[in-house]
Amino acid sequence: MAFKIISLTCIFALFFFDMYWSSKSLSLKSAAVRLLCLVGCAAIFGWILSSLSLKDSLNFFSGYITEYSLSIDNLFVYGMILQFFKVPDALSNWSLSVGIFLAVLIRLVLIVLGAGLLSKFSFLFFPCGAFLIAVAAKNAASFWKKKGDGEEGKKGLLGKMYRIFPHGAYRGRKLFYRDGGKLVFTPLLLTFLSIALADAFFSLDSIPAILGITTNVFIVFTSNFFALIGLKELYCLLIRGLSSLKFLPLGISVILAFIGVKLFLEALSSNSLKFINGGRPLSIAPIPSWVTLCVISSVLALSAVFSLAASKKSKVKLGSKSKPEK
Repeated sequence: MAFKIISLTCIFALFFFDMYWSSKSLSLKSAAVRLLCLVGCAAIFGWILSSLSLKDSLNFFSGYITEYSLSIDNLFVYGMILQFFKVPDALSNWSLSVGIFLAVLIRLVLIVLGAGLLSKFSFLFFPCGAFLIAVAAKNAASFWKKKGDGEEGKKGLLGKMYRIFPHGAYRGRKLFYRDGGKLVFTPLLLTFLSIALADAFFSLDSIPAILGITTNVFIVFTSNFFALIGLKELYCLLIRGLSSLKFLPLGISVILAFIGVKLFLEALSSNSLKFINGGRPLSIAPIPSWVTLCVISSVLALSAVFSLAASKKSKVKLGSKSKPEK
């Protein structure tokens, strides 16, 4: 218990320090350095955790990598929100910091509720597994199809929120101010809420995914926390410096399907439903934590390799086309 209290105190202190550090816009170099520092902090935490429980350490790294990969999709939504509300560059990092902090609090509530339900009702592993497999199939199908322009619908939702709240202009970091005796919100408050709610929506598939790895609330929360805390730096690198990884969505689909199957196996091993094996658990060996970590890491590595190879190939083709004919 002492380790958990000290750990939570340290990681929240790290978050607030990072938030204070985010008062100015990031350069690519500083974003890369800070991201490496935050990833290093997660690695150190996992290493310390291994001295207490190797299984918890492996589950932490599996959950951390899974949550980080699933959170990459959030970055482009964050970019759309910042663009829609026309957040000044000086406030963009601050907006992401506060929005992500609110998202952490929302995720904590969802994690506690989800872990509590799964610990009491093991049959819920079945619908969670089916949900993850369905999401994986949908993501894989959309990967092979040409994506439609779904941003109009998202911007429509933001527009409705923008019209509901009485809003004015930006006033530094102020969230509201008085204008002729009337309370007026700045767009900064709407940006915070939009980022937090968008993350809560995306966590509907990421939280069941990590609960498929472990139902230990402490491990689930810390892996989520470390995955979210570095999103500002990753956003800066992806949006301003790196091209998107083409095959990452397909890799994430494979990971979600794998965890969905893992949930089904765990549900069968603790079965209590009468119409399955007479309500008796099936003797199915659980997938070891190290296997889960290896599968997730390998799939992401292969996704990155194929993406870089495809990007290099496309650049070569563009280069050959741009050469003038003799």
